[in-house]
Amino acid sequence: SGTVSDGTRRLKAVTVDFADAGVRTAMVEDGGWSIWLSPPAGDDFKARTATVVATDLADNTAGATLGVLVDVVAPVLTITSPAQNARLNAASFDAGDDAPLTWSLTDGDPQASVRLALADGGLATAMGVTTSPTDNPTSYQPKLVATDRAGNASVASVSFSVDRVPPTVGFASPDAGSVLGPAFFAAGGVLTGPASDGPGALKSVTVDFADAGVRTAMVED
Repeated sequence: SGTVSDGTRRLKAVTVDFADAGVRTAMVEDGGWSIWLSPPAGDDFKARTATVVATDLADNTAGATLGVLVDVVAPVLTITSPAQNARLNAASFDAGDDAPLTWSLTDGDPQASVRLALADGGLATAMGVTTSPTDNPTSYQPKLVATDRAGNASVASVSFSVDRVPPTVGFASPDAGSVLGPAFFAAGGVLTGPASDGPGALKSVTVDFADAGVRTAMVED
């Protein structure tokens, strides 16, 4: 929209060219003109120039231009780390409690931003997800929000679990220092002990008796 006048004389026409779908005839009323634009499909931070031309009844013309940026495309956001359904353990945390988030972002706007969605609905600078040394295991589902200067937004999320508590394991029988004779082996030669990961699940328990390689133990209850 804008202003237009030919003094006391009536205008023949006011046209607008937005370099997208041909020249439009503007509505003129009370010293002003206006048109309505449809979103140009696919414009991703694209420079466009609007040119308005006023013509009086003698075919005299005057014009004005306006440069703008048009962006109707949302950023493309992908979380690259942690991977979907990743299982992070104590070794994943070299320093601190944060699980870092990394992502890729594609958008025409070079100043598009990425932030972390908070539980209260707010947004924070996306750095990482705070975990706890007692996670055993705990599931996390962070969401990142990418927004460009036109207000186009997209959301990416990832689910992963964190288990930073090592399991406990020990021997119950035979006793330390026992002499294992034929009777022990005739009875099955069984080594037993407790093994637990608290609320977590054990992946495996292995025993190395330094005789015939590492064995996988049976775990129950």
